Amino acid sequence: MNLRGFQIQFLLKGFSFIAVLLMLSACDKTQQEGAPSARPLPKVAVSIAQPQSIPNVVNLTGRIEASLVAEIRPQVTGIIQQRLFTEGGWVKAGESLYQIDPASYQAEYESALAEVKRAQSVLKNAKLTSKRNKQVVKINAISAQDLDNSIAAETEARANVIATQAALEFAKIRLDRTVIDSPIAGKISRSLVTRGALVTESQTNPLAIVQTMDPMYVDFALPANNMMSLQQAMSQSDVPLKVDVTLDDGSQYPHQGSVKFSEFTVNRETDSVVLRAVFSNPDFSLLPGAFIRGQLVLGNRNQVFLMPSTALFRNAKGGAMVMVLSADHIVGVKPVVESGLFEGQWVITGGLNAGDQVITKGLQYVRPGSKADIEVVPAKANANGAEALKGAHS
Repeated sequence: MNLRGFQIQFLLKGFSFIAVLLMLSACDKTQQEGAPSARPLPKVAVSIAQPQSIPNVVNLTGRIEASLVAEIRPQVTGIIQQRLFTEGGWVKAGESLYQIDPASYQAEYESALAEVKRAQSVLKNAKLTSKRNKQVVKINAISAQDLDNSIAAETEARANVIATQAALEFAKIRLDRTVIDSPIAGKISRSLVTRGALVTESQTNPLAIVQTMDPMYVDFALPANNMMSLQQAMSQSDVPLKVDVTLDDGSQYPHQGSVKFSEFTVNRETDSVVLRAVFSNPDFSLLPGAFIRGQLVLGNRNQVFLMPSTALFRNAKGGAMVMVLSADHIVGVKPVVESGLFEGQWVITGGLNAGDQVITKGLQYVRPGSKADIEVVPAKANANGAEALKGAHS
């Protein structure tokens, strides 16, 4: 090996030695500083499951109905001469609404009146004849047969008078019906016919509709599985059950309704029964035909748990689930049975035990089987009225 090759080999060995020294120095520094500390456990808030009793509130939907509805139809055939009401206004019971041309019915009435007078005249003559024959038969001026004939004629004339008087009364009724009156008091709709229209006594289409606006009925659809609770509540109360309703704008209707009755047949399509409640409607804010939401209290629900809305989630099949924290800080999952909301909280009727620590905050940071710490919060009553944990299990 020449001198130049020896120098190159010496330099390479020197560089390798320096690299080893640098690596050893770095390892020593790492050992001196020590390994980094472990990641802290995620913090979660919990709510202690406490069984309690709450009102059994049944949420209902229903349709508003007028307490009285009258579809105005003609009872005689004729031409509408006049409309006597203001469309959309208020009418009284017995108030005239339409005038039908009365000419032909007036003529019928006059003819029937003439028939009555004629029959009365015949009866008067028959009575005189019968009276006279009863006198002369005593002196054998006429035969007994003639007397019998005169008595029969008087009886027939009297019957004819009754028949013609009945015909006169019928003619008067038909004449009176040319003026169409409202059978009830209430608010009337627009007129569905105009002046000059031909109407018939057998038509099915109404001329107008009158509805009584105070009080009002609401027909609710009550789930059939609540019928037993309804019957128990009605039997235990001396006064009608009360119903609260919520208007479209979310406000509470100021007047409570009273349950009037419930039907006894279950609708096969909706699996519900009709529950009718009556409401005072002094300001006419309840309108016929509108849908409305109601709440009915049917006793109490015992041994249920209330959980914040953030505590509950659902699996892929839609089942309700909650996460719980065990005493040793292990996160677990419990399927639960939820039964709607009460005052913004989920009502849990199955799946929880008293004392369960249900995670209500920090669900996104934990998973089943992992560990978590309870977030330290100031001592105060939680959503169920229990004292919040202060991290005693931390």
